[in-house]
Amino acid sequence: MLGAALLLSGCVVQLGDQGTDARVVGVRAELEASDPSELVLASGQPQLIEFFAYWCGTCQAMAPTVHRLEAEYSGRIDFVYLDIDDPATAGFRETLDYTLQPTYVLLDGAGQVVDRWQGLVEAATFESAFQALLEPAG
Repeated sequence: MLGAALLLSGCVVQLGDQGTDARVVGVRAELEASDPSELVLASGQPQLIEFFAYWCGTCQAMAPTVHRLEAEYSGRIDFVYLDIDDPATAGFRETLDYTLQPTYVLLDGAGQVVDRWQGLVEAATFESAFQALLEPAG
């Protein structure tokens, strides 16, 4: 028998009776923008920045995948969602060479671009880049 469920980074997570196991049972599918005034590129933490638009069908289709990854990598990679129609994101669009939505930019903790993708991206593609970034060099 499973215990309580909780919402974590856009995913519904079902907890086991002893709290020792958990599984994702539902993923938030809607888009929600981050506050661009709170974004610091060199945050000391890796970040995946998504440039999206609420009216973008591809952005909407990618939302469940990205939110599932956000839950999986919580505490290790920060996920930031920037609405391209928000004038406050203009500086970030220019700095990170935004051209179309969705655009995903993976930054290391120093704010350097590690990788970037546009359009529909498979979860495995993100996961491979995340693992490479998170594994200690050596």
